[in-house]
Amino acid sequence: MIRMRGAILAALLISLAYPLSSAEPAAEVAQAIALYRQKQNTEARAAFEAILLVDDKNAEASHFLGLIALREQRDDDAVRLHEKATALDPQNSTYFIALGDAYGRKAAKASLFSKLEWAQKCRAALEKAVALDPASYAAQSALIEYYRRAPAMAGGGLNKAYAQARLHRESDKIGGTLLLADLYHREAKNTEVFAVLEDALHTHPDHYALLLNLGRAAADSGEQLARGAKSLERCLNLEPVPHAAGHATAWFYLGRIRAREGNVPAARRAFESALTLRPDYRDALDALERL
Repeated sequence: MIRMRGAILAALLISLAYPLSSAEPAAEVAQAIALYRQKQNTEARAAFEAILLVDDKNAEASHFLGLIALREQRDDDAVRLHEKATALDPQNSTYFIALGDAYGRKAAKASLFSKLEWAQKCRAALEKAVALDPASYAAQSALIEYYRRAPAMAGGGLNKAYAQARLHRESDKIGGTLLLADLYHREAKNTEVFAVLEDALHTHPDHYALLLNLGRAAADSGEQLARGAKSLERCLNLEPVPHAAGHATAWFYLGRIRAREGNVPAARRAFESALTLRPDYRDALDALERL
């Protein structure tokens, strides 16, 4: 508590002594975002609050303060801050995704009588995010996850999730395929997973995320192991793309495939390669111990 108050006081004094000029706010915000990404919550919160002292209509500062509140499980603060951010910038899809997350947290913890109200607010925020930016993978993914998990009385349903993924696939073959494949994967519909991924790979044979997901499907299902291993080996020669795990995950899935094939030395090498890239990779550590 002392550290938190000290950081906030320091930020306040700095903001009063050195008011932000018109050219400085962007740099101040960038520095605060860097602190947030380094998970220095206290320092980041103080920096964003200092920005709001000078410019109380800075939507980005309110948004990031809301993200910090979510990180710290201060759900009421998260709702208040994200509602402020979306009110200040009602055309920002990213802000509505975060607002939906805040509402979803409230729904998960709410009493039976208020749970539905919070869930409906969550759905409305996520549908707004998609309406503002239909091309956004993050918005589409969040809405599809809501549909998948929420009951019909809250506007959810697995059929709606599949319909949304297929609709997105019409305009974004890669993103829609990944979302649809993930739904099939969660339902253990292995034939459909492989079919939709292979269809997209036919026109995008070297797409990192498609190859990685095909490797995951093989590792999890035990089917098409040779095809899965080939896909993952190709992944390791490509650069990872946004919204996809990195090479450590590719090595992990490859290790699982080699273990399924009974090739223990190759599985061990793959898991060790994953751990070289990510020493704290718990799944890889556990898999290595089981060999």
